[in-house]
Amino acid sequence: MSALSDLDEPDKGDVATIRSAAEQHTADAQTGRTLQTVVRAAGSTVGSSNTSEVTAQTALMLTALGDKLETTAASHEACAAALGAYATEVESIKLEAGLLRTACSEAERSIGSLRVTLSDLSPSTFTAVAGWDNPPARIPESDTTSLLRGMSETDVTDFNSGVSRWGTLASEIEGHRESYAALLQRRLEADGVAVAALSGTPVSTIVSGAQVDGATAIAAWATVDGATFAAAYADDPQAAADALSKMSPAEVAGLWQNLPPEFVAALIAAAPAVVGNLEGASYTDRDRANVSRLQQLYDEAKADYEAIVNADGPYSYDGAPGGGEAFDKMQGLKYLLDRYGDGLGPTRVPPLYLITLDNSAPGVPLAAISVGDLDTAKFATFFVPGMESSVSSSDDYIRAAERMQTADPSSAVVVWVDYDSPNALEVPSNARAEAGADRLSRTLDGYNAYREAANLPSQLNLVAHSYGTTTISIALADKDHHVDTVTFLGSAGIPNDISINDLHVDPEKVFVTDAERDRLADFGRFVSGRQDPERTGWGATLFGSDGTVLPDGTELEPADMHNAVGGNEKDDDRKYLGVDSESLYNVQNIITGHEERITEGRAPVEYDAYQSEGWSL
Repeated sequence: MSALSDLDEPDKGDVATIRSAAEQHTADAQTGRTLQTVVRAAGSTVGSSNTSEVTAQTALMLTALGDKLETTAASHEACAAALGAYATEVESIKLEAGLLRTACSEAERSIGSLRVTLSDLSPSTFTAVAGWDNPPARIPESDTTSLLRGMSETDVTDFNSGVSRWGTLASEIEGHRESYAALLQRRLEADGVAVAALSGTPVSTIVSGAQVDGATAIAAWATVDGATFAAAYADDPQAAADALSKMSPAEVAGLWQNLPPEFVAALIAAAPAVVGNLEGASYTDRDRANVSRLQQLYDEAKADYEAIVNADGPYSYDGAPGGGEAFDKMQGLKYLLDRYGDGLGPTRVPPLYLITLDNSAPGVPLAAISVGDLDTAKFATFFVPGMESSVSSSDDYIRAAERMQTADPSSAVVVWVDYDSPNALEVPSNARAEAGADRLSRTLDGYNAYREAANLPSQLNLVAHSYGTTTISIALADKDHHVDTVTFLGSAGIPNDISINDLHVDPEKVFVTDAERDRLADFGRFVSGRQDPERTGWGATLFGSDGTVLPDGTELEPADMHNAVGGNEKDDDRKYLGVDSESLYNVQNIITGHEERITEGRAPVEYDAYQSEGWSL
């Protein structure tokens, strides 16, 4: 243990962050003064051009606005000056603290060497020296005979000299500790000066409403980190959750990396619905929060359903107003409670995490389930299924996700049933896809924020089936979500105004397959009028799903119809993501960075409307 380890660090915080904040205030001040000049010029022009009452009022309003801009600019300038001085002082403290830590470390190493030297002078001295935390002022008379017996005069001299040197080093360390403690006091004073200088100026929303002392406030504002945030909200985790819910995923992720475990536990206990869906937070913590809600949510849903069916009127949930949705919600929550309510999902093989749980809308809850640890995954894949997919059918999709995840033990595959998927009659419309794309965009932003804050290098993949391909194409066209690969299985069509270059993904990393016997995907594009991403002109890489034999003799099964999976494990055979299917083999290689292994796809065939198969899950 270091001689300084029991003292608080006087140089906490990143000076670059403080200076960046100062520079931002300087820029804001300059913007305010520019606007002030424009507004005041306009006020002068209006005031001198006409004497009507309306014009006079306008001139007064512009003058008042100019005054407010003056106040705001001055406030930002004061902030910039205060933070600049604060950064200079913290930088000086940081330099001196580093020198003191180095000096202490060198003294401690020297004492360690002296222990060895003294112990080697005579075996009889070893036990005594090993027990000395600090050197005695002199060798006790009672020890003289036993310690020095058999030692030469030179050894005795060297021994006493070593003890003396040890005492000198110990005194030096004590002096360094006093200087270090003085730096702590100096930092507190610097905090106080900065707080006083910033009094009355705009402050970060990070600490708004928190009852904290001045030093904590300035630390939270200028050099905010998770530990500081936790200290600011130590007595009010609900207020902390409210503040987090208003932050961007990047802000949340930056804080979450350093939140103390006990504070995270308090947040989960106080606001599990917030933490469970908080983009930028750890997915393991989100799982804990969501699982903790399941029993209560199910009990409430069951009570709501029973109240509806036991009310006056029809006793069938189909007949009672709202009964169908209440039944679906209860059943969806019962499914989640049965599978994840014991909290042991992360201990299973492969581990399972309930990373999203949205129970706000009527009907089946929306959710996302990760197969594998998304917090540490080297390969992260979000799988978006299509028509009539939901929590209620997620067992089937989890089987598919488990097969994808087995391609690499350091991967995670998320079954993303976090949007209201369409029924058969709604598939021709893009409405459900557009709403789902908004939710998916937030999900991807959250993952990107988390992996950047955690310094987690990973490959981010999107895999979608049927109408899910429509959904992800809209999300990707919205903005760059830093997705590395995109895979379309049996696409129900891409909106006609979206080209492959609109996806913000390297076109060579966009992969498509459409099994020859999948007439339903063709029909979906036909009735919707959406474009076929498999067409050569669109630019995607085609891969096989009609069955093939690999060079090593391995036989890969074809996809015989439209479905990604079946209704049970046996029924998964000859589906896009069924065991030993050619398409699953290719997906596994795409999402783990082995695109060179994928098998070639066939040329697309023209759709015959009279050969379409019936709609199915």
